[in-house]
Amino acid sequence: MTITEDLPKNFPVQFTVAKVTGNLIKSRMGIKPDIVHDLPMNTPCTVEGTEVLLLEANHCPGSVLFLFKTQQGRLILHTGDFRADPSMEEMKCLQNVRIHQLYLDTTYCDPKYAFPPQKLVIEFGVSLVEKILTEKPKTLVVCGSYTIGKERIFTAIARRFDCKICVQRQVQSPGVFRGS
Repeated sequence: MTITEDLPKNFPVQFTVAKVTGNLIKSRMGIKPDIVHDLPMNTPCTVEGTEVLLLEANHCPGSVLFLFKTQQGRLILHTGDFRADPSMEEMKCLQNVRIHQLYLDTTYCDPKYAFPPQKLVIEFGVSLVEKILTEKPKTLVVCGSYTIGKERIFTAIARRFDCKICVQRQVQSPGVFRGS
């Protein structure tokens, strides 16, 4: 089930989510704000007697790893969609601890999927735009995308060329950049 397609607006249960996810489901899906409970990143919170810690998932906006600590001290890690990166191994809250249960998204766990690190993909996107604009400075650069998920590439291009990002409301091509 995808939230954007299958979840009814009158869903009867509270959502405990990252702030970005909360904003998305309220604005894009019309979920009532009173059933959305935003949790801060990297700050332990207690939800119904269980400590919950939201960690960066290195994926699309709002994606988080959930680290749960039960009242008995058991640690449960739920990855959801995430993009593995060596920096995740350096998260202090995961250092020298025993994870008792791991719920791991393995969509792309097959070795046939060998994605380059996100940082390299972003650098490639920026260098490609730089090459195009060097050759033809008045080129309009349009970056097609899903509804969400490519924001890091868009913002890196905008920073590099000191330009603004133009997005259209509810349209599936959110990145448009203009050369100088």
